[in-house]
Amino acid sequence: MGINTNIIEIYADYIYYIIIGEKKMVNNIMMILANEKVDNYVEYITVKANVPLAIHKENIEKLKNIVITLDPIVEEAHAKAYSLCDMKTAYMMLYLKKIDNKYILTFPRYIMVDGDDPEKGIINEFSRLSNNKITHLLENTISLHDIIGIKKDTLLYMSILKSQNNQNDNRINELLKILESLTDNDNNE
Repeated sequence: MGINTNIIEIYADYIYYIIIGEKKMVNNIMMILANEKVDNYVEYITVKANVPLAIHKENIEKLKNIVITLDPIVEEAHAKAYSLCDMKTAYMMLYLKKIDNKYILTFPRYIMVDGDDPEKGIINEFSRLSNNKITHLLENTISLHDIIGIKKDTLLYMSILKSQNNQNDNRINELLKILESLTDNDNNE
């Protein structure tokens, strides 16, 4: 008897990867990537997540005296990522790419190779860009959050970064809730 296996093929027109979190953590990743300077045509920018990308685009255009195009579906990806994150003070990392004297504002975009696992591919790409300095962080936080796009299929991967203090606070709050529910159950009996 043969083993029945299912093969699932993943196809997407775009794969966006959004790093979102507290300003300090996003800035640290941005600085590591900027200092390694693996890609000379990319500038990393940290922006406040609750501000529309069109406003960030206008501000960057004025500051640098350039004309910028928004990457396809990037505004939808931004809105979806922000809605999935409950941090009102969240920041995101954007790319400003210069290709043939044209500037494009986007999130990191991954181009899938046939048979590649997108999650592993993104981690490998950022490992290359950071000389493995952020690999462990990304391996522990990256996940597929949604499939977006009306005319183009776009996989939205995210890493939601929280400081160790916030993670410990969340764990303590979860434990307190469990203890409260146990106390409530004892009082009801």
